[in-house]
Amino acid sequence: MSQRKVDEYKKYKANRKKINAREKKMRKVRKVIGVLVGIVVIGGFGYWGYYSYQVAKRPEVDFSSLITQDSYGFIIPTVTEE
Repeated sequence: MSQRKVDEYKKYKANRKKINAREKKMRKVRKVIGVLVGIVVIGGFGYWGYYSYQVAKRPEVDFSSLITQDSYGFIIPTVTEE
């Protein structure tokens, strides 16, 4: 082995605890980020599905029958169910 490789190996061996601790911490961070991304994706699909369900459930509205006037002349919006 060249002297440079030997020096690098000695340096690695001397700092092995720090290097392993850093790698372990990065694995935990990646797991947490993965879980958060998974929650966001699943929540987004859930929200999208619920929103689509609510849009499909809305009643059809005929805009010509939306506004009526009461006996005092006030305009009252109304929705007719069919």
